[in-house]
Amino acid sequence: MSVKKVIKLPLQKKCLLHIDFFGFYNLINVSKNQKSLESFFFRFIEKNYCKKFITPTFNYDFCKKLRARHNSKSQINSLSNYFKNKLGKWRSYDPIFSFSGNYDKKLKFNSKLRSFDNNSSIKDIIDDDGYYFFCGTTINFLTPGIHYLENKLETPYRYDKIFKGTYKIKNKLRKITYTYKVWPLSKKPLNYDAEKINKDLINSKIMKVIDFNYGYYIMYCRARKFNSFLMKKIKKDRLYPLDKKTKVWIKPMLKKFNRPFTIKDFE
Repeated sequence: MSVKKVIKLPLQKKCLLHIDFFGFYNLINVSKNQKSLESFFFRFIEKNYCKKFITPTFNYDFCKKLRARHNSKSQINSLSNYFKNKLGKWRSYDPIFSFSGNYDKKLKFNSKLRSFDNNSSIKDIIDDDGYYFFCGTTINFLTPGIHYLENKLETPYRYDKIFKGTYKIKNKLRKITYTYKVWPLSKKPLNYDAEKINKDLINSKIMKVIDFNYGYYIMYCRARKFNSFLMKKIKKDRLYPLDKKTKVWIKPMLKKFNRPFTIKDFE
């Protein structure tokens, strides 16, 4: 399938970039004899899709070890880790949900942190009226941009949990207090209905599909429109983001409590 330019590309506003190696490889014409596919992918993105972007470089070890390092490995995928190490100009200080970007940015360390609040690099995208951009992801992938929105709203199915630990920058160790809005600690299903959300966004013409094949998408939407759309849906159904299996047990519990979940309900 050839690329269909829905609007003028590459986008000039900042983007939150999500990229899947296998999916993206199968959707673009990869030049032969590339020494580094990773480098080729990011050059291709800058030339054709996004001039300025951030990409997730998450590492989840802090939840268990209560220790984080600024140069820790990105656990998202090999492309994310490659970008962090080779191409990114900076990496944010979040011990779990860090981002790395290809544009200049001044960083400030805070000892008291909250995941996906206004100190998150996602705020750069919101402030610039930028985009969530997906390269090779499936319809079942949901941007972590939803967590930024959840911090703005009451999300009855999540609750705050505080982690106290350390963050190492080069050879300096700093104490941090980290607040994270977590899923309930439960063995029951806990999932978003990403397919429903993405299809609703596409059908509403908020999500623009550039290319699609083999079950993989190249698509994007304005972050602010994403937020506005979900806010309207959540206003009608506060559990809209969740899939059916998750709703089955969460809905009656919330009705019984007649309030949002708290950490004491599960931990």
